[in-house]
Amino acid sequence: MIPLTYPTEAAHTLFPDLDLGDVRRLRRFAHVVQAIAHQPGAALPELFPSRSDYNACLQLFDSPHCTHQNIFAAHQEAALLTMENHAGVILLIHDGTLLDFSGHTTLEDELGEIGNGNGLGWISHQTIAVDPTNRTIFGLISQILHVREKAVPGESIAAKRERKSRESLLWSRAIQEIGPTPAGATWIDVGDRGADIFEFLQRLTTRRFVVRSTHNRALGTGSTEVRAKAFLHDTLRALPEQTCFELEIPGKAGKKPRIVALSLAGQRVTIRPPHVKRGNYEPPLAANQL
Repeated sequence: MIPLTYPTEAAHTLFPDLDLGDVRRLRRFAHVVQAIAHQPGAALPELFPSRSDYNACLQLFDSPHCTHQNIFAAHQEAALLTMENHAGVILLIHDGTLLDFSGHTTLEDELGEIGNGNGLGWISHQTIAVDPTNRTIFGLISQILHVREKAVPGESIAAKRERKSRESLLWSRAIQEIGPTPAGATWIDVGDRGADIFEFLQRLTTRRFVVRSTHNRALGTGSTEVRAKAFLHDTLRALPEQTCFELEIPGKAGKKPRIVALSLAGQRVTIRPPHVKRGNYEPPLAANQL
């Protein structure tokens, strides 16, 4: 496992079997990783104020051996192997972030629109594996760098659904890249409201998962042409409280942690697919509602 405070030999711990084709590249890579581990928020010019060190860093990542795929694969393989040998619960936390490279003219041909369309960069969809008992991090086990395509004027919903580059597929691609949960292991996929995509939820039915709901989805097995009589959020709010507990929320940016009171209720429900099909799936979907 990788503790939140990185060890001295950060590169060896995070990328144990990385092959960069030359031992000198490995030494330079270890130097870069160590610098980033000590100052994770700093830019490369801040990490390497010496011009010679900075240029050596640029030359390293200009090597064809230092690709995202090659470097990440070494870390992913090591993290997954450690996870497979872990007996406890592991949370696979899925989320996306924007990598903003607006103004970097040398990258313009490789970037897509981000945010409200005024910036350029990549959407980085990633999954981090964590032990919930002590918040120890196993590692980053999926990272998909996505280039957002420009919207096609007048494109039909059916055409959007068949487009292999649509962003809604990133969630499904992540669990496909990670692979199935090993026999006897307890891996739980966790997603925020952005993960509430029917297509993704259906792919999770063979796994354990917790996804924050954003859509008050129709319940039941009837035809989507007939108005549903029950809905997800309405049904949950009507359930009696089954248990309650307090949870400490860690503080951010120097703020003190706070205690919140939570109530829990749930039951098994069958969710109908959306009236307008926007992904590739087979209805319906059965899941536990909490």
